[in-house]
Order: sequence, then structure tokens, then C-alpha cells
Amino acid sequence: PYRVRSIVGVGGMGTVAAAVHDHLGRVVALKARAREALGDDEPLLYERFRVGARLQASLSHPHVAQVFDYFETDAYQVAVLELLEGGSVETLLEDGQALSVADAAQVALGAADALSYAHARGLVHRDIKPGNLLLRSARAPGTVQVTDFGVARALDTTSDLTIAGANVG
Repeated sequence: PYRVRSIVGVGGMGTVAAAVHDHLGRVVALKARAREALGDDEPLLYERFRVGARLQASLSHPHVAQVFDYFETDAYQVAVLELLEGGSVETLLEDGQALSVADAAQVALGAADALSYAHARGLVHRDIKPGNLLLRSARAPGTVQVTDFGVARALDTTSDLTIAGANVG
């Protein structure tokens, strides 16, 4: 039921598109990963994406990007998230836009608040970096949203979803 409006970003593991839900009119971000892009580690990486979407969807916090839906097709797995139009902190910095001390503090405080909330619920993100800190608006860095719980770990499980000998997060 989603109609793609534009491609927001392309990375090594997938594509993010701005889309609209045909029935609800809600504008969302579709984060899609092609199965063929996963290579030899497909089962592990596929499960990591699915579990990450589920873990992120279990959190309801002002500084955690919302996951609205998750679905799979024969060729793709897709997470449906809130669309955050401010881009990532990484993109902001790569574009040469320095954050003021006050804005950087707001980003750090928002991210720390989100991580504290996740930790209190037994989740460890394990991949905090500027690319996983998205801004609701480029003009309001205090609206930071933590995203991409793909390598997160629930502390109450023994499942690790890591590759032997690989560093995660």
C-alpha cells in the first residue's frame, strides 16, 4: 500500500525511500534491503534486520525513530519508519555544517536519553554513530532520533546474531 515518492539515500545494505501510504496518506520512510545484496551471510544479516526492526518498534520514546511496519517479499525485507527530513548528523557534518556547542549538546542529550530508555528495557544498541542519529529537522538539532537497531541486543536473550570473529557496533 506504499507509493514511493523519492529515494532519500542508498547505502551498502539497502535503500531508503520517502513514500506515502495509499490509504492513510501517511508519509513514511521505507528502508528496504535486497536479499541478493546480503551474500554469504544472508541468513544472519536477514534475521538481524528483522530483529532490529522488531526491537526498535518495541520502543516508544521521543528520541527513538518510530517503526510503523515491517514486511517481506521474495526479493526484499522492508521496515516502515517515520520519515525524518533533517537527515543524519553524519550527513550534516559531511556537508560542512558544524553544530554549535548548544546544538551538539542537544543531540548528545537526546541520544543519551533514548539509550537510557532502551537500556532500562534491556536493549543495548551497539552501533551509535553519527549516521544512526537522524534529525527531525535540520534547523532543530534537538529533535534527534536514534535509529537502526540492527545490531542491538536484548540482554535477556542468548541469541547474538553476530558472525564469528567479527566486530559488531
